[in-house]
Amino acid sequence: MSFELNRENLDHYLYLVAKGYKKYNRKNTKAELVLVGGSSIVVNYGFRGQTTDIDSIILAASYIKDVIAKVADENGLDKDWLNDDFKKTSSYSDKLIKYGKHYKTFCGCLDVRTIEGEYLVAMKLRSFREYKHDISDIVGIMKECEESGHTVTKEKIATIYKDLYNEDIETEKLAVLESLLSSGSLEELYYKTVKEAENKTILVEAQEKYRNELNRDNASDFLKRIKAKKDRGAQQ
Repeated sequence: MSFELNRENLDHYLYLVAKGYKKYNRKNTKAELVLVGGSSIVVNYGFRGQTTDIDSIILAASYIKDVIAKVADENGLDKDWLNDDFKKTSSYSDKLIKYGKHYKTFCGCLDVRTIEGEYLVAMKLRSFREYKHDISDIVGIMKECEESGHTVTKEKIATIYKDLYNEDIETEKLAVLESLLSSGSLEELYYKTVKEAENKTILVEAQEKYRNELNRDNASDFLKRIKAKKDRGAQQ
């Protein structure tokens, strides 16, 4: 069963992990989590209120995984609600650990840090999945940075990307980044990219169900029909 993770219940579940870890913890060994991806966005920004799991870098004694599993069992969470599978992805870099900023300490034993700003943008550029939130997340991060008086630049992102992954941003991704940064209004662009991402998700799902009917020529009509059907369902 999946769940929606927001800032309030994120803290609650992390507290439960810390409480369980402290109970196991006879040597007073501290644990550390570095939040990345959706959970880091939920913690640091307002444009995405929820995510489905906590992607993290886990630095702790091995029994923390038993604690995480116990919290899942007792609260009806997915078994991988808090995981470090991120280490297996292309976005991972062991350098991320030193760039995490302090978030909170729970029960005196679990220190939680997060990746934010240009570092999070660089990670999103590294993964860059067409049918996920990557583009809207990049725009959302840059939008809120701008609103707080911190301007994100292509040069800084490129420097961070090179530092993390020991290579330059691919030409195609750099072109996308330049296009986003030169859009004029990041706020307007954010809502546009969110809408586009939602439309792509709907069409990907529809392709499975209507694979013999849906094609490039009628995709727009299919999208309108599916969204109209969803709206009618929501009103009933």
